[in-house]
Order: sequence, then C-alpha cells, then structure tokens
Amino acid sequence: MFCLRCDTKMKRGALKGVLADFCPSCKSFWLDKGELERMRSGKGKDSYEIKKEAHKEKKYEPVVGVKGACPRCFAKLSRYSEGSAKLDKCTRCEGMFFDRGELDTCLKEKQTSFLQRIIGMFDGG
Repeated sequence: MFCLRCDTKMKRGALKGVLADFCPSCKSFWLDKGELERMRSGKGKDSYEIKKEAHKEKKYEPVVGVKGACPRCFAKLSRYSEGSAKLDKCTRCEGMFFDRGELDTCLKEKQTSFLQRIIGMFDGG
C-alpha cells in the first residue's frame, strides 16, 4: 500500500490491537473499516490474529499507488469529519486516512467525551 499524501510505501504493524498501515515519511495512518472503533473500545485482536491478517493482506497488496484514490481498493475518497479531525474516507471499503496527528486527536477526543459522560452521570448532568 502506498501513502495517499506522499506516495511512500506504507509499513504495516500492530497498533492498539489492530493492523494499521503507517507512512514512515509523512507519519500518516490508514485504518480499515471498523479499526478505529476497535482501537477506541479496547477490543482489538491478539498478536496471532494480527499476524494472520497481515499475511492475508500481503497477498492482495497493491503494487502501485493512485494519487487521490483509496490506497486499498482505488475507489473515490470523500472528506469526513471525525470530531475536530477532517479525514479522507473511502466511499467503497470505508477505510480512513489520517494525516499526521489526526489519529491521536480522534482517540483522545473520544476518550475525553467518554470521561465527560461518566462524570456527568455522577454530577447529575
């Protein structure tokens, strides 16, 4: 898979229980459908499942990148808001592209939102 922004070959690795694609050049991330939610919920996969998934994905990995298209299935991308982050989301496979820092922002905002709801329950809010 090639980076949507800089066309660098992305590296794949385990991150909070999901198999994430990471660009070593511009520090961006690609997450497949459902992986952001799994990261947020803490219901990620174990290392054996992640290794199996990585092996399976390697068989179908694109050998070229198409600038502005989904790096996974080459479909059209659309802009998508996730909290304060503006992401690129695939209209077909629903994968999401995070520019540098956006993934951390999304994870922190969700955690803060969750904690605020819990505190509100005890404050009568």
